[in-house]
Amino acid sequence: MRLLSLCAVGLVALCLGGLVSGAGWASGWVGQILLGLALAMGMAHGLYARRETRGREAADLAAAQERERADLAEMQYRELFGTMAQGVVYQSPDGRILDANPAAERVLGLSLDQMMGLTSIDPRWGVVHEDGSPFPGEDHPAMVALRTGQVVRNVVMGIHNSAVGAHRWAVV
Repeated sequence: MRLLSLCAVGLVALCLGGLVSGAGWASGWVGQILLGLALAMGMAHGLYARRETRGREAADLAAAQERERADLAEMQYRELFGTMAQGVVYQSPDGRILDANPAAERVLGLSLDQMMGLTSIDPRWGVVHEDGSPFPGEDHPAMVALRTGQVVRNVVMGIHNSAVGAHRWAVV
C-alpha cells in the first residue's frame, strides 16, 4: 500500500508539472487522466486505511467489552463466594489450601491466613467419621477427588473446630 501511495504522489506531481508547464493539449488531457488516476488511487488508499483503522477499533472495542464481561463475572463470583452460607475451600492439586470463604472460616474455626498452605492430611484438623473413628487425611473427600479426578459426594465428616472446642459436622 505504501508503494501505491508513492506512485499516486508521483503521478500527481507529473500531472501537475504537465498542466502548469502548458505543454499543450495532449499533455493536459493525459495529465488530467493521470491526475484522476492518482486521485482515485489516493482515495482508495485512504478508504483502505480508514477500513483498516475501523477494523482495529472494532477489535479493540470487542476486547474491551470482553475484559469488562470478565471483570463483571469475577466481581459476581467474588460476591457470591464471600456471602454464601456454605463453606468453600479451594485446594491446589497437591491439596494445599489456596482460598476459603468466610463461611468456611466459621465452620473450621480458622482464619484464611491460618489455613493457607495446610492440607487435608494435616492431623490438626482432628477429622472423624460419623462413628467417631479417625478419618485419615488421605481419605478426605477433597484428597480423594484430587487424587482420582472423580466426584466424591455425601461423605459425612466431623471437623474439629478449635474456636468452639467441638466437632462441626459437614456433608461433603
